[in-house]
Amino acid sequence: MRDVLAKVTIGEADAGIVYVSDAAAAGDDVQAIEIPDALNIVASYPIAAVTGGNEALADFGFEPVS
Repeated sequence: MRDVLAKVTIGEADAGIVYVSDAAAAGDDVQAIEIPDALNIVASYPIAAVTGGNEALADFGFEPVS
């Protein structure tokens, strides 16, 4: 994704789709345009808990899937 952002930032691409956090990190170098909810796709990154894992990960939004 950051390769796409780099191409837009240096003018080699007119537009690209990247994570909101990456676009925000680019600051004024890019203009972010919100994708309407009806057209947007939410990315899901499942993880599995392991014995002795770090329970503090819930503080970063990782929650059990029911």
